[in-house]
Amino acid sequence: MMRAHTKGFVSIISAVAVFGVAVSPASALWPEAKDRAEQAKEKIENRQAAMEERKAEMVQKREEAQDERQQQFCTRFVSNMEEQKNRLTERYQNAMEKRSDRFGKADERRKNRDAKLDETRAEQDAKRAEWYDELSAKADTDAERAAIAEFKATMEQAVATRRAAVDAALSTFRTEVDKLVAGKKTGADDAAASFKTAYDKAIADAKSSCEGENPDPKAVRSVFMDAMKDARGDLQDTRKSVVGIGEDVKALAAAKNAAIKSAMETFRKTAEEARTKLRTVFGASVETETDTNE
Repeated sequence: MMRAHTKGFVSIISAVAVFGVAVSPASALWPEAKDRAEQAKEKIENRQAAMEERKAEMVQKREEAQDERQQQFCTRFVSNMEEQKNRLTERYQNAMEKRSDRFGKADERRKNRDAKLDETRAEQDAKRAEWYDELSAKADTDAERAAIAEFKATMEQAVATRRAAVDAALSTFRTEVDKLVAGKKTGADDAAASFKTAYDKAIADAKSSCEGENPDPKAVRSVFMDAMKDARGDLQDTRKSVVGIGEDVKALAAAKNAAIKSAMETFRKTAEEARTKLRTVFGASVETETDTNE
């Protein structure tokens, strides 16, 4: 029995001795397997690093592209606003020139009317002088000459009073109209100045936002449009408050015409009384027609 066990053990030992190289591959090949595993791991890590790098590059490119688009938007937006500002300035200057032209024409019309009035008055003065000479030629007595002198004095005073009243009515009308026009002009100028200030501020704010870090084009445009909406609303409200002097001018014209009409009526009454008194001396046949127009 003992021999059998010993024989078996020897056989096993022999087999191990004979096949030792074949039965111990793990210990012999372990370093190589370990190297392959580390290489595989390194490759995986390298691929992951490469993917992360590409991902970072894509993110950077997208950010750069976005920054470029934002910068291009800001550049175009601000440039367009500057061009619009120039157009608004040009339109404003054109409006000022037209307004100045209207004022110039109004002054010219006034001067023409004044010149025409002076011409008419000079003609009336000459015509009255001829009447006085014709009456004087008919005077044969001291009473008649005294009556003519009194008539002339009364008429000249009546003419002077009429002209003073007409001149005062015209002067008052023009002064008050000029005040209305000046008020309208000031209101319009103030409205334009306020709008320009708001417009300049909106552009400056847009520039500042665009120059900041990571500007948001939509936000920049939205803020600018809201600011301009408010500015236009204020401009319209101000314009409404200064427009509409036409009715006031009509009222002033009516007052002027009423004053002139009253002066003419007073003159006609005075002239009629003077003619009636003169006729008591010269008789009903004497010609005493005088001017009643202004």
